[in-house]
Amino acid sequence: MELMILITEPTMELVTQYQEPMVALIMELMILITEPMTGLVTEPMTELVTEPTTELTMELAT
Repeated sequence: MELMILITEPTMELVTQYQEPMVALIMELMILITEPMTGLVTEPMTELVTEPTTELTMELAT
């Protein structure tokens, strides 16, 4: 039991020391991945939605 405490305490400290920069790094990576992805998704989607509707509106107006 004493040995467990001797092992776990410094390990926990090491984990918390590395955890913060790791979490920050993961967050950065997530942003780097999601931003271009949302760009890829939204741009063609808006084009797909707006183009046919404007054509329909033009036809209905005439």
